[in-house]
Amino acid sequence: MNSHILSLMLAGGTFPTGGFSQSYGLETYVEKGIITNCIEFEEFLNSYALSILAKSEGPYFCEAYRLTSECSFDKAAAINRELTAMKLTREMRDASHRTGKSFMRIASTIFDDSVLKDFYYGLKSEGINYSIAFSVTAARLNIGLQEALEDFFYTEVNNLVQAALKLIPLGNVEAQSVLMRFIETIDNVVQTAIATDIEDVDNFSPGIEIASIKHETLRTRLYMS
Repeated sequence: MNSHILSLMLAGGTFPTGGFSQSYGLETYVEKGIITNCIEFEEFLNSYALSILAKSEGPYFCEAYRLTSECSFDKAAAINRELTAMKLTREMRDASHRTGKSFMRIASTIFDDSVLKDFYYGLKSEGINYSIAFSVTAARLNIGLQEALEDFFYTEVNNLVQAALKLIPLGNVEAQSVLMRFIETIDNVVQTAIATDIEDVDNFSPGIEIASIKHETLRTRLYMS
């Protein structure tokens, strides 16, 4: 099968992960009046991409990909548990597990891969992080690491842009302009993730963590995180 088409399929908006229902703290920022326009949203997006994606999710993605390529599936499962422990708030953990479990359930079914099935059934009760699910699946489908990372990062950012369209709200032209500007910097985010050793992961993003904690107490909510 064409690995490029498969990668696009995994990252496509119709692949049922439920990522569209997550805001990763963005809804709190909007509700509190901290993010009110495109410029402020883009600052949030860049912070999320350069900290959480590039220095936390990304390195774990790369490590899980490497371990899967080496058929070290027990170690890949251990990496998944480490990433779960790195997530400080319940909403962040639940969001990652919810999307990861959905992704892995569909991937293990449609690709009929025994390793993906074992990974899904072995971890579904304790939780599968979305980045790990995407990484393990990409490695099993022989999708290149950089391409898989690019598509994973784009999917995460695109979901946040879709949330911003409703929450701020952004106009369609503004939203696409934000995505275009992110595409220009995605290589930096990808290379940072690849170059960051798993021992050097940095999960310091207090503003986003606090927004996640406060989200569940908001008066009204459109999103699950």
